[in-house]
Amino acid sequence: MRLIFAFLMLILSWNTHAQEERLEGFANYKFGMTIEQTKAVRLDAVETPCSSKLALKCFEFYTIIYGEKASIRPQIYRSTERLEAVTVTFPIELSRCDALAEKIALQLLDKYGDTFTKDKQNFTHWYFSGGGSVTFTWICIPGAELGAVIVSYRNRESL
Repeated sequence: MRLIFAFLMLILSWNTHAQEERLEGFANYKFGMTIEQTKAVRLDAVETPCSSKLALKCFEFYTIIYGEKASIRPQIYRSTERLEAVTVTFPIELSRCDALAEKIALQLLDKYGDTFTKDKQNFTHWYFSGGGSVTFTWICIPGAELGAVIVSYRNRESL
């Protein structure tokens, strides 16, 4: 299945697609929001422990994206006390891991185009010349009961 997915990524990368110059955020979350502005986007988002040492505060809520259950985690960074990242995690059963990774990859390729880079086997990045990045990660471990498909949206300085 991984070979099929790699071949699919290669085929789709031949498509030409105009990319935004700058990534401004994710959905209604805009990079640079204050804690109060971030809280106001989703009243059902609850404060949750942060896994990143860069983050001062993290919030979480669940929703459906591309027909799949997803956890959305906006992150306020210590250095700026502003919204700097949003992570979308699709928790899944291992039996669906590769199929879900392929489904999400197709959506990202359609939205962000063929200007991605791959630095590791399961890490694909889109960098925006005016700032910001999207990272797509999928972890499907044989023998484990669960896998994960993760899309991270980050504020970054321009290239």
